[in-house]
Amino acid sequence: MNKRNDNTATLVSRITRNSSLRLLLAVVFVAVPVASASAQPGVTECGARIYSAQPFAGGQLCLYTSSTEDRARLLLRPCTADESRYEFLWRITRRDGGGVNILSLLNGAKKRMEVADFSNADGGTIQMWGENLGNGYRSQTWDFVPVPGGNLIVNVDSGKCLAVPLGRNPLDQEVPIQYTCSRAANFVWMVQSRLQSRTAGCN
Repeated sequence: MNKRNDNTATLVSRITRNSSLRLLLAVVFVAVPVASASAQPGVTECGARIYSAQPFAGGQLCLYTSSTEDRARLLLRPCTADESRYEFLWRITRRDGGGVNILSLLNGAKKRMEVADFSNADGGTIQMWGENLGNGYRSQTWDFVPVPGGNLIVNVDSGKCLAVPLGRNPLDQEVPIQYTCSRAANFVWMVQSRLQSRTAGCN
């Protein structure tokens, strides 16, 4: 039985059923205009910024990492005007067998975004780690699921979505987590290509 296929097949129905308020995650439906993604889900990108549809002080929140050490937490920071900063840039590559890996361009695109400790729980930590072997690859594999305004980024192992937690801290001091999927703005992400394939970090 392929757990990845089971997770993907039931995703839409789970989003539809998920109408109750979730701890730490306000259900705020997308009601503001958002920029359309410049890349289709699952297409290999070199130097992409990944940013949230969740409104933030008139600007945008980007996925960010200041470190590619194992267990470094993924962060949220206001997207900068400088589009070349590697802390904000990600390489999105297809995996054989389906899904994508999301690698930080910082320090040569060697570390991958994953759910820590193979967690299937709401609130699971998102961190950086080297390539997992065996069945461990699943915690590092993601699916892009199109929704109005962008995409859900769904972890293949847990079937849960990358989300911006609401109601705890200022958003630009937050860390993204995985959570039961919703179409709320804090679950919706866009991909914006920044660098060409010849740039360092892309083969």
